[in-house]
Amino acid sequence: MKSKSQMVLVGAFAIMAALVWPHDALAIPAMARKFNVACQACHTVMPELNPFGKAVQEAGFRMPAGTPGEGTQMGTDLGEGYVIDKFPPLSFRIKGYPVQYINEEDEGEKGTFFRPLHELEILSYGAFGDRWSYKAEMEFEDEDNFDPGVVAAVEFEVNHALKLFAGYAPLLAFDPYNTFKDGGHRIERTHHAVMNFAGTVDAKLRKDGQLFGLRGRAGKVFYLAAMTPGPGQKVPELEQMDGVGRLVVDVTDRVSVGALGYYAATPASDTARIAADLNAWLEKGGTLKSIVMYDTDAETVLGELAWDMVHKLEHVSLFPLARADIKYKDDLDAGLTAGFGTMIENGRVWLEFTEPIEEGDAETPQVTLAFDVVF
Repeated sequence: MKSKSQMVLVGAFAIMAALVWPHDALAIPAMARKFNVACQACHTVMPELNPFGKAVQEAGFRMPAGTPGEGTQMGTDLGEGYVIDKFPPLSFRIKGYPVQYINEEDEGEKGTFFRPLHELEILSYGAFGDRWSYKAEMEFEDEDNFDPGVVAAVEFEVNHALKLFAGYAPLLAFDPYNTFKDGGHRIERTHHAVMNFAGTVDAKLRKDGQLFGLRGRAGKVFYLAAMTPGPGQKVPELEQMDGVGRLVVDVTDRVSVGALGYYAATPASDTARIAADLNAWLEKGGTLKSIVMYDTDAETVLGELAWDMVHKLEHVSLFPLARADIKYKDDLDAGLTAGFGTMIENGRVWLEFTEPIEEGDAETPQVTLAFDVVF
Protein backbone atom coordinates (compact mmCIF):
# COMPACT_ATOMS: atom_id res chain seq x y z
CA MET A 1 0.00 0.00 0.00
CA LYS A 2 2.81 2.41 0.88
CA SER A 3 4.51 1.96 -2.50
CA LYS A 4 1.23 2.55 -4.32
CA SER A 5 0.52 5.72 -2.34
CA GLN A 6 4.02 6.98 -3.09
CA MET A 7 3.51 6.39 -6.80
CA VAL A 8 0.21 8.25 -6.65
CA LEU A 9 1.87 11.19 -4.90
CA VAL A 10 4.68 11.35 -7.45
CA GLY A 11 2.24 11.13 -10.34
CA ALA A 12 -0.05 13.79 -8.87
CA PHE A 13 2.88 16.10 -8.25
CA ALA A 14 4.17 15.75 -11.83
CA ILE A 15 0.72 16.18 -13.39
CA MET A 16 -0.07 19.24 -11.25
CA ALA A 17 3.21 20.95 -12.14
CA ALA A 18 2.76 20.14 -15.84
CA LEU A 19 -0.75 21.58 -15.82
CA VAL A 20 0.26 24.76 -14.02
CA TRP A 21 2.97 25.30 -16.66
CA PRO A 22 4.23 28.61 -15.26
CA HIS A 23 5.52 31.84 -16.78
CA ASP A 24 9.21 31.45 -15.94
CA ALA A 25 10.63 28.27 -14.42
CA LEU A 26 14.13 29.35 -13.50
CA ALA A 27 17.04 28.25 -11.29
CA ILE A 28 16.69 24.68 -12.60
CA PRO A 29 17.39 23.24 -16.09
CA ALA A 30 13.85 24.13 -17.13
CA MET A 31 15.26 27.65 -17.41
CA ALA A 32 17.87 26.54 -19.95
CA ARG A 33 15.19 24.79 -22.00
CA LYS A 34 12.92 27.82 -21.86
CA PHE A 35 15.39 30.64 -22.51
CA ASN A 36 18.14 28.74 -24.35
CA VAL A 37 20.79 29.73 -21.81
CA ALA A 38 23.41 27.73 -19.93
CA CYS A 39 22.82 26.66 -16.33
CA GLN A 40 25.90 28.74 -15.46
CA ALA A 41 23.88 31.85 -16.32
CA CYS A 42 22.47 31.61 -12.79
CA HIS A 43 25.01 29.43 -10.97
CA THR A 44 28.68 29.37 -10.04
CA VAL A 45 29.04 25.82 -8.72
CA MET A 46 25.55 24.28 -8.83
CA PRO A 47 23.41 24.92 -6.80
CA GLU A 48 25.22 28.09 -5.65
CA LEU A 49 23.69 31.22 -7.17
CA ASN A 50 25.69 33.98 -8.85
CA PRO A 51 24.49 37.65 -8.76
CA PHE A 52 22.18 37.11 -11.74
CA GLY A 53 20.74 33.93 -10.22
CA LYS A 54 20.09 35.84 -6.99
CA ALA A 55 18.20 38.49 -8.98
CA VAL A 56 16.16 35.77 -10.71
CA GLN A 57 15.19 34.15 -7.39
CA GLU A 58 14.34 37.51 -5.85
CA ALA A 59 12.21 38.41 -8.88
CA GLY A 60 10.00 35.38 -8.25
CA PHE A 61 11.78 33.01 -10.68
CA ARG A 62 11.37 35.47 -13.55
CA MET A 63 13.95 37.03 -15.80
CA PRO A 64 14.67 40.43 -14.20
CA ALA A 65 13.54 43.42 -16.23
CA GLY A 66 16.10 44.59 -18.76
CA THR A 67 18.09 41.34 -19.02
CA PRO A 68 18.94 39.91 -22.47
CA GLY A 69 16.76 36.84 -21.95
CA GLU A 70 13.63 38.75 -21.00
CA GLY A 71 10.72 38.11 -23.33
CA THR A 72 12.45 35.35 -25.32
CA GLN A 73 10.73 32.37 -23.69
CA MET A 74 9.39 29.77 -26.05
CA GLY A 75 5.62 29.37 -25.76
CA THR A 76 2.25 31.01 -26.32
CA ASP A 77 1.78 34.43 -24.72
CA LEU A 78 -1.74 34.82 -23.29
CA GLY A 79 -1.14 38.36 -22.03
CA GLU A 80 -0.93 39.84 -18.52
CA GLY A 81 2.08 37.72 -17.70
CA TYR A 82 0.51 34.35 -18.52
CA VAL A 83 2.44 32.14 -20.92
CA ILE A 84 1.84 28.54 -21.97
CA ASP A 85 5.40 27.29 -22.20
CA LYS A 86 6.67 24.92 -24.82
CA PHE A 87 8.28 22.68 -22.18
CA PRO A 88 6.80 21.59 -18.83
CA PRO A 89 8.50 23.35 -15.88
CA LEU A 90 9.89 20.15 -14.38
CA SER A 91 13.42 19.13 -13.48
CA PHE A 92 14.73 15.96 -11.87
CA ARG A 93 17.71 15.74 -9.55
CA ILE A 94 19.80 12.70 -8.59
CA LYS A 95 22.40 12.72 -5.81
CA GLY A 96 24.61 9.84 -4.80
CA TYR A 97 27.67 8.88 -2.79
CA PRO A 98 29.17 5.91 -4.65
CA VAL A 99 31.88 5.61 -1.99
CA GLN A 100 31.78 7.04 1.51
CA TYR A 101 34.42 6.21 4.12
CA ILE A 102 33.69 7.06 7.78
CA ASN A 103 36.81 6.91 9.93
CA GLU A 104 35.29 6.90 13.42
CA GLU A 105 32.29 5.44 15.18
CA ASP A 106 29.09 7.45 14.70
CA GLU A 107 25.87 5.87 15.94
CA GLY A 108 27.21 2.43 15.05
CA GLU A 109 28.46 3.45 11.58
CA LYS A 110 32.11 2.90 10.72
CA GLY A 111 33.88 1.80 7.57
CA THR A 112 33.26 2.13 3.84
CA PHE A 113 29.71 2.58 2.57
CA PHE A 114 28.29 2.17 -0.91
CA ARG A 115 25.46 4.67 -1.54
CA PRO A 116 25.18 5.20 -5.32
CA LEU A 117 21.65 6.54 -4.90
CA HIS A 118 21.15 8.87 -1.95
CA GLU A 119 18.38 11.19 -3.10
CA LEU A 120 15.88 11.73 -5.90
CA GLU A 121 14.08 15.05 -6.34
CA ILE A 122 11.34 16.40 -8.59
CA LEU A 123 11.67 20.19 -8.83
CA SER A 124 9.35 22.86 -10.15
CA TYR A 125 9.98 26.57 -9.59
CA GLY A 126 8.22 29.29 -11.52
CA ALA A 127 5.67 32.08 -11.81
CA PHE A 128 2.20 32.60 -13.17
CA GLY A 129 0.83 36.00 -14.05
CA ASP A 130 2.68 39.16 -13.12
CA ARG A 131 2.39 38.75 -9.34
CA TRP A 132 2.32 35.06 -8.35
CA SER A 133 5.27 32.67 -8.08
CA TYR A 134 5.85 29.30 -6.49
CA LYS A 135 8.42 26.64 -5.60
CA ALA A 136 7.71 22.93 -5.15
CA GLU A 137 10.03 20.03 -4.43
CA MET A 138 9.36 16.37 -3.82
CA GLU A 139 12.30 14.36 -2.55
CA PHE A 140 13.05 10.73 -1.75
CA GLU A 141 16.08 9.88 0.43
CA ASP A 142 17.63 6.53 1.26
CA GLU A 143 17.81 7.59 4.94
CA ASP A 144 13.99 7.71 4.95
CA ASN A 145 13.53 4.50 2.91
CA PHE A 146 12.67 6.75 -0.05
CA ASP A 147 9.40 7.86 1.53
CA PRO A 148 8.33 11.10 -0.21
CA GLY A 149 8.85 14.47 1.40
CA VAL A 150 7.25 17.62 -0.04
CA VAL A 151 8.24 21.28 0.17
CA ALA A 152 5.89 23.79 -1.46
CA ALA A 153 5.27 27.52 -1.11
CA VAL A 154 3.67 30.38 -3.03
CA GLU A 155 4.45 34.09 -3.11
CA PHE A 156 2.37 37.16 -4.04
CA GLU A 157 4.09 40.38 -5.08
CA VAL A 158 2.29 43.49 -3.85
CA ASN A 159 5.12 45.62 -5.21
CA HIS A 160 8.90 45.52 -5.38
CA ALA A 161 9.15 46.46 -1.70
CA LEU A 162 6.62 43.93 -0.39
CA LYS A 163 6.07 40.27 -1.25
CA LEU A 164 4.01 37.86 0.85
CA PHE A 165 4.74 34.12 0.98
CA ALA A 166 3.33 31.03 2.67
CA GLY A 167 3.66 27.25 2.49
CA TYR A 168 5.57 24.32 3.93
CA ALA A 169 9.30 25.04 3.69
CA PRO A 170 12.36 26.15 5.69
CA LEU A 171 12.22 29.59 7.30
CA LEU A 172 14.84 30.94 4.88
CA ALA A 173 13.37 29.36 1.74
CA PHE A 174 12.88 32.81 0.17
CA ASP A 175 16.31 34.20 1.10
CA PRO A 176 18.07 34.73 -2.27
CA TYR A 177 21.57 34.98 -0.78
CA ASN A 178 23.90 31.97 -0.56
CA THR A 179 25.20 32.46 2.96
CA PHE A 180 22.67 30.51 5.02
CA LYS A 181 21.74 27.95 2.36
CA ASP A 182 21.75 24.40 3.69
CA GLY A 183 19.85 21.19 2.99
CA GLY A 184 19.96 20.30 -0.70
CA HIS A 185 21.09 23.81 -1.65
CA ARG A 186 24.60 23.63 -0.21
CA ILE A 187 27.71 22.90 -2.26
CA GLU A 188 29.36 20.60 0.26
CA ARG A 189 28.37 17.08 1.22
CA THR A 190 28.29 18.01 4.92
CA HIS A 191 25.71 20.31 6.50
CA HIS A 192 26.70 23.77 7.64
CA ALA A 193 27.50 23.72 11.35
CA VAL A 194 25.99 27.15 11.97
CA MET A 195 22.69 25.93 10.53
CA ASN A 196 22.65 22.29 11.57
CA PHE A 197 23.00 22.69 15.31
CA ALA A 198 23.68 25.13 18.11
CA GLY A 199 24.88 24.13 21.54
CA THR A 200 23.57 20.62 22.20
CA VAL A 201 20.22 21.13 20.47
CA ASP A 202 19.41 19.57 17.09
CA ALA A 203 18.62 22.87 15.40
CA LYS A 204 15.47 23.35 13.37
CA LEU A 205 16.36 26.65 11.69
CA ARG A 206 17.01 24.82 8.42
CA LYS A 207 14.18 22.27 8.80
CA ASP A 208 10.89 22.27 6.88
CA GLY A 209 7.74 23.53 8.58
CA GLN A 210 4.54 25.52 8.12
CA LEU A 211 5.64 28.96 6.99
CA PHE A 212 4.39 32.47 6.33
CA GLY A 213 6.27 35.72 5.95
CA LEU A 214 7.20 38.71 3.84
CA ARG A 215 10.22 40.05 2.02
CA GLY A 216 11.15 42.96 -0.20
CA ARG A 217 13.78 45.41 -1.34
CA ALA A 218 14.35 49.15 -1.07
CA GLY A 219 17.31 50.05 -3.27
CA LYS A 220 20.35 48.15 -2.01
CA VAL A 221 18.61 46.92 1.14
CA PHE A 222 16.85 43.52 1.23
CA TYR A 223 14.71 42.35 4.14
CA LEU A 224 12.89 39.15 5.11
CA ALA A 225 10.72 38.18 8.07
CA ALA A 226 9.08 34.77 8.55
CA MET A 227 7.34 32.71 11.24
CA THR A 228 6.67 28.99 11.71
CA PRO A 229 5.18 26.74 14.39
CA GLY A 230 8.20 24.46 13.87
CA PRO A 231 8.57 21.11 12.14
CA GLY A 232 5.78 18.65 12.73
CA GLN A 233 4.04 20.88 15.27
CA LYS A 234 0.37 21.79 15.36
CA VAL A 235 -0.34 25.49 14.92
CA PRO A 236 0.23 27.01 18.39
CA GLU A 237 -0.60 30.36 19.92
CA LEU A 238 1.18 33.30 18.32
CA GLU A 239 3.64 33.65 21.21
CA GLN A 240 4.75 30.05 20.62
CA MET A 241 5.78 30.65 17.01
CA ASP A 242 9.43 30.56 15.93
CA GLY A 243 10.52 33.58 13.92
CA VAL A 244 13.44 34.85 11.83
CA GLY A 245 14.41 38.32 10.66
CA ARG A 246 16.93 39.05 7.92
CA LEU A 247 18.47 42.30 6.67
CA VAL A 248 21.08 42.50 3.88
CA VAL A 249 22.84 45.47 2.29
CA ASP A 250 24.38 45.13 -1.17
CA VAL A 251 27.61 47.08 -0.75
CA THR A 252 28.43 46.51 -4.44
CA ASP A 253 27.00 44.29 -7.17
CA ARG A 254 29.26 41.49 -5.91
CA VAL A 255 29.53 42.07 -2.17
CA SER A 256 26.79 42.01 0.47
CA VAL A 257 26.77 42.16 4.27
CA GLY A 258 23.83 41.05 6.36
CA ALA A 259 22.40 40.22 9.76
CA LEU A 260 20.05 37.54 11.02
CA GLY A 261 18.04 37.11 14.18
CA TYR A 262 16.25 33.88 15.09
CA TYR A 263 13.78 33.49 17.93
CA ALA A 264 12.96 29.98 19.17
CA ALA A 265 9.74 29.96 21.18
CA THR A 266 10.34 26.59 22.87
CA PRO A 267 13.44 24.48 23.60
CA ALA A 268 11.93 21.73 21.45
CA SER A 269 12.25 24.03 18.41
CA ASP A 270 15.79 25.29 18.57
CA THR A 271 17.95 27.82 20.38
CA ALA A 272 17.74 31.58 19.80
CA ARG A 273 20.63 33.14 17.92
CA ILE A 274 21.91 36.22 16.14
CA ALA A 275 24.35 36.32 13.25
CA ALA A 276 26.27 38.53 10.85
CA ASP A 277 27.32 37.39 7.37
CA LEU A 278 29.35 38.36 4.32
CA ASN A 279 28.73 37.11 0.78
CA ALA A 280 31.19 37.97 -2.02
CA TRP A 281 31.17 36.77 -5.63
CA LEU A 282 34.67 36.56 -7.05
CA GLU A 283 35.51 38.19 -10.38
CA LYS A 284 36.82 34.99 -11.99
CA GLY A 285 33.92 32.82 -10.73
CA GLY A 286 33.26 31.39 -7.31
CA THR A 287 32.22 32.72 -3.92
CA LEU A 288 33.60 33.69 -0.54
CA LYS A 289 31.23 33.49 2.43
CA SER A 290 31.62 34.18 6.13
CA ILE A 291 29.24 33.82 9.08
CA VAL A 292 29.61 34.65 12.76
CA MET A 293 26.70 33.40 14.88
CA TYR A 294 26.03 33.68 18.61
CA ASP A 295 23.68 31.23 20.31
CA THR A 296 22.10 33.35 23.05
CA ASP A 297 20.57 30.35 24.86
CA ALA A 298 23.64 28.09 24.90
CA GLU A 299 26.09 31.04 25.03
CA THR A 300 28.02 29.50 22.15
CA VAL A 301 29.81 31.17 19.25
CA LEU A 302 29.68 29.45 15.86
CA GLY A 303 31.58 30.59 12.80
CA GLU A 304 32.11 29.66 9.16
CA LEU A 305 34.41 30.70 6.35
CA ALA A 306 33.70 29.06 2.97
CA TRP A 307 35.32 29.43 -0.44
CA ASP A 308 34.97 27.91 -3.89
CA MET A 309 36.45 28.81 -7.27
CA VAL A 310 35.39 27.84 -10.80
CA HIS A 311 38.05 27.15 -13.45
CA LYS A 312 36.34 26.93 -16.82
CA LEU A 313 37.82 24.73 -19.54
CA GLU A 314 36.46 23.99 -23.03
CA HIS A 315 33.90 21.33 -22.09
CA VAL A 316 34.01 21.12 -18.30
CA SER A 317 34.79 23.28 -15.28
CA LEU A 318 36.99 22.35 -12.34
CA PHE A 319 36.32 23.62 -8.84
CA PRO A 320 38.09 23.39 -5.49
CA LEU A 321 36.08 24.10 -2.35
CA ALA A 322 36.95 24.59 1.30
CA ARG A 323 35.05 25.42 4.47
CA ALA A 324 36.30 26.04 7.99
CA ASP A 325 33.92 25.82 10.97
CA ILE A 326 34.52 26.94 14.52
CA LYS A 327 32.63 26.50 17.76
CA TYR A 328 33.52 28.24 21.01
CA LYS A 329 31.94 27.85 24.40
CA ASP A 330 34.29 26.69 27.14
CA ASP A 331 37.04 25.99 24.63
CA LEU A 332 37.64 26.29 20.88
CA ASP A 333 36.77 23.49 18.46
CA ALA A 334 37.48 23.71 14.73
CA GLY A 335 36.48 21.68 11.71
CA LEU A 336 37.48 21.55 8.06
CA THR A 337 35.81 20.50 4.82
CA ALA A 338 37.86 20.42 1.61
CA GLY A 339 37.15 19.00 -1.81
CA PHE A 340 37.83 19.10 -5.52
CA GLY A 341 35.55 18.25 -8.41
CA THR A 342 34.50 18.71 -12.00
CA MET A 343 31.33 20.36 -13.23
CA ILE A 344 29.50 19.90 -16.51
CA GLU A 345 26.49 21.84 -17.78
CA ASN A 346 23.93 20.31 -15.43
CA GLY A 347 25.87 18.41 -12.79
CA ARG A 348 29.05 17.84 -10.83
CA VAL A 349 31.24 15.08 -9.41
CA TRP A 350 33.58 15.76 -6.50
CA LEU A 351 35.74 14.18 -3.80
CA GLU A 352 35.43 15.65 -0.32
CA PHE A 353 37.20 15.27 3.02
CA THR A 354 35.44 16.34 6.22
CA GLU A 355 36.75 16.71 9.75
CA PRO A 356 33.65 18.17 11.49
CA ILE A 357 33.52 20.12 14.70
CA GLU A 358 32.23 18.24 17.70
CA GLU A 359 28.46 17.70 17.84
CA GLY A 360 27.54 16.24 21.19
CA ASP A 361 30.02 13.37 21.69
CA ALA A 362 30.37 12.45 18.03
CA GLU A 363 33.15 13.36 15.61
CA THR A 364 33.03 11.63 12.25
CA PRO A 365 35.94 12.32 9.88
CA GLN A 366 34.94 11.01 6.46
CA VAL A 367 35.91 10.94 2.80
CA THR A 368 33.13 10.95 0.21
CA LEU A 369 33.00 10.57 -3.56
CA ALA A 370 29.76 12.27 -4.59
CA PHE A 371 27.76 13.31 -7.65
CA ASP A 372 24.83 15.68 -8.14
CA VAL A 373 23.00 15.84 -11.50
CA VAL A 374 19.91 17.82 -12.53
CA PHE A 375 18.09 17.36 -15.84
